[in-house]
Amino acid sequence: MHTTMIVGRVGSDPKPVGQSGCAFSIATDEWNSSTKERETTWSRCVAFGKTAETASKYVTKGRLVAVRCRYQVREYEVNGEKRVDHSFLVDHLELLPDGKRQEEQKQNEPVENLGNLW
Repeated sequence: MHTTMIVGRVGSDPKPVGQSGCAFSIATDEWNSSTKERETTWSRCVAFGKTAETASKYVTKGRLVAVRCRYQVREYEVNGEKRVDHSFLVDHLELLPDGKRQEEQKQNEPVENLGNLW
């Protein structure tokens, strides 16, 4: 079995797949030193069961996430035309801290709660 770890930002809110699944995409960036540009790779992720429930509830566009998944290639036909679907089946989903979102949360905290940090 091939296990892959993907860390990146979610490209769109999860969409339902079947009765107990959801699908979403994750963008990962890499710097290309020869072209001096950032290159983005999109990975289609599919989750089922409890993982899909968690993703549907907490994953939103722009959210920083890490997923452990298995690579899957599926062949199918549409109107006699062969197609191939490349996707990642999510085994584990982790919502990562996002510096921007944490700053917004800190700004909204009442001042009296800050004393509990010491």
